[in-house]
Amino acid sequence: MKLTLFFFSKVTTNINGNEIHSFDFTLYSNNVRNIFENTVIFMSRHCNNIKTLTLRDNALLSDFAIKNMATNCVNITQLNLSRNRKLTDVCMLSVCSVCRKLQILDISNCPLLTDKTVTNIASHCLHMTTYQLAGCISFTDKCIVKLCEYNNTHITDLNICGCSLLTDISVLAIARHCTKLTRLNLKECIRITNESIYALSEQCVKLQHVLLCDCKLLTNHSIIELAYNCSLLSFVDLTNCKLLTVECVRIVLESCPEMAIIRMHGINLSDVEVQNALRLQFTNVACIF
Repeated sequence: MKLTLFFFSKVTTNINGNEIHSFDFTLYSNNVRNIFENTVIFMSRHCNNIKTLTLRDNALLSDFAIKNMATNCVNITQLNLSRNRKLTDVCMLSVCSVCRKLQILDISNCPLLTDKTVTNIASHCLHMTTYQLAGCISFTDKCIVKLCEYNNTHITDLNICGCSLLTDISVLAIARHCTKLTRLNLKECIRITNESIYALSEQCVKLQHVLLCDCKLLTNHSIIELAYNCSLLSFVDLTNCKLLTVECVRIVLESCPEMAIIRMHGINLSDVEVQNALRLQFTNVACIF
């Protein structure tokens, strides 16, 4: 349990709530639910200038508390609700209906959320720059396409790691609409193919961080195209992309002068001599095998 939880509940009457702009209410014990919820509600009512709010890891936090927070804290620009396993679409509709200034949202690993949540956020919150949607296993291509159509101007960071129902349709929409992307996490999006990577390489040339771990359908040619066209790449995760070869990795490293870290565990690079040769040739890059 985080000590600051009790600190806030005791001292808020002695501070000027209007001067508070950021709170982290991460909860490590579910045995204090009532105290925690009352604190969240109290703070939202008295500190309505909050712009950054973290309520992650709160498995028992009710929809009522989150709705109350949203109603009072309309100036929020950054909201973290990740790993709230009882968070629902109904609750998120309340959030996006009033928190129109929202720019950064983390709803990773909230398993009850469906396409409705993403569609509602995209249509109501038109200033979004960052979506953290990892582990939301019910999301389909439909919501990602809508997200891209509504928020295409501003998005720079998109994490759909583990959204295993997504296909090339989603990534093609991302490439078509989100040309300002600098970070994209496609880890464990096991259905995507080379077609997705070709589209990203043509449209999203500002990419710097790309995670493709466990995208086992990808081959050398698409990854090489990505490296040729996205020369700003500084972090690439190719873990368990088993169809890639050492020649592909070498071309990626040669084509991306900004590269700092490349992960290659699970690629056919088991020969220690090959690994050492890459490390010697690219001394400024952390090559993780």
